Amino acid sequence: MHHNVFTNTPTIPIDVKDRSVSELMDGMLRTGFQGRKLAESVQAWSNMLKEKDTTVLMGLSGAMVPAGMRRVISYLIRERMIDCLVSTGANLFHDSHEALGRKHYVGSHLANDEKLFEHGVDRIYDVFAVEEEFRNADNLIADFAEEIGEISCSSREFMYLLGKELVRRGAAEDSIVVSAYRHNVPIFVPALSDSFHRYRAYHCKEKRAQT
Repeated sequence: MHHNVFTNTPTIPIDVKDRSVSELMDGMLRTGFQGRKLAESVQAWSNMLKEKDTTVLMGLSGAMVPAGMRRVISYLIRERMIDCLVSTGANLFHDSHEALGRKHYVGSHLANDEKLFEHGVDRIYDVFAVEEEFRNADNLIADFAEEIGEISCSSREFMYLLGKELVRRGAAEDSIVVSAYRHNVPIFVPALSDSFHRYRAYHCKEKRAQT
């Protein structure tokens, strides 16, 4: 077998020049490794957006919100570039945390975790957060869950109601949860009950401490 079977398409090195992001992605289609994979993903998404009667679902996992990607996802929702979001509960917790004016902080993955613990600081790889602020968000969501009562609802319905509650509390409009509520884009959280256990554990601990 001649090697030409495998060598029909040569790579094209990226030129350093002014260009749009979309033009850069087009150029990366003829590169290798993760650069090409990113370009192929953008191309697949672009093809979906051009089709009619296509539902675009997005999966969101990993610590993307603490890493600073919240506004990107919110933009995709507001511009209706996705029709449905499937997310971990953690990302939506962190989104709610920031939507109410709290922060994540630039940190270091080399930090001493024992020292951080002594100062009430949590670490998400190289991002820091204040544990007390996290607990406030935990309790807020737990209190909200109690307020809506013992009703049977899907994760989609729960996130819609939480978005409505965040709006009532004056949350930022660039929130993922708020944007989904405003634009009626469903959010599904397959492991919502696992996320809720964390909220409930802190909430019950605080309640016991008060009594």
